Amino acid sequence: MATIFCRVSSNSQLNGYSLNIQENSLHDIINKHNETNKHKIKIKNVIKTVQSVYKSNYDFTKLNTSYIYISSVDRYSRKYNEGVKMMNKLLKNKKIVYFLKENIF
Repeated sequence: MATIFCRVSSNSQLNGYSLNIQENSLHDIINKHNETNKHKIKIKNVIKTVQSVYKSNYDFTKLNTSYIYISSVDRYSRKYNEGVKMMNKLLKNKKIVYFLKENIF
């Protein structure tokens, strides 16, 4: 089961790096995976938020899915130390995070 997480910092960003563009790109990558792999990834939920990452305390460990798909690292965190702390928590909780732009798990 997977969660798609989409974030922009402000309403003014909805036109440029919009939530829908992020979501569609992530759906595409999951669909490509499902076409070529035996292990299918099912999307359980999509989270869309308009909030500055500096003010966000989103706790990804509370998601009831094994996979978290995010369009890029800067949509996840811009604070290195906080991002690393959260990633360590995610790994302890056996969560796998995929960043589309950087193509990293």
